[in-house]
Amino acid sequence: MVVLIVIAVVMIALGVLLLMGKADKFIAGYNTANEEERKQINIKRLRLVVAVCLWVTTAVCVLVLPNFPKHGMPGVDALIIMGIFSVIAIVTVILANTWCKKKAEN
Repeated sequence: MVVLIVIAVVMIALGVLLLMGKADKFIAGYNTANEEERKQINIKRLRLVVAVCLWVTTAVCVLVLPNFPKHGMPGVDALIIMGIFSVIAIVTVILANTWCKKKAEN
């Protein structure tokens, strides 16, 4: 449980740093993009999406996982947990690739 709390504190702090604009190098894909690709991205929105993803993942880890019912079927429990994290990842990727893109100027 101590490890879970330490990881949660780190993820919350990283989310705050992202919103402050101090941790852009930790956003996968953005840190390796060239200047032309970076100009197509609304970095403020991307920071918000990644920070919220970190915080939602942290909330799931801290609030749901320790209280997750143990059915005696570890395969079913693992599938449910993987499903939760998959939904978070899919929503994050969709938002990062749609809402965080700048509109093309005509």
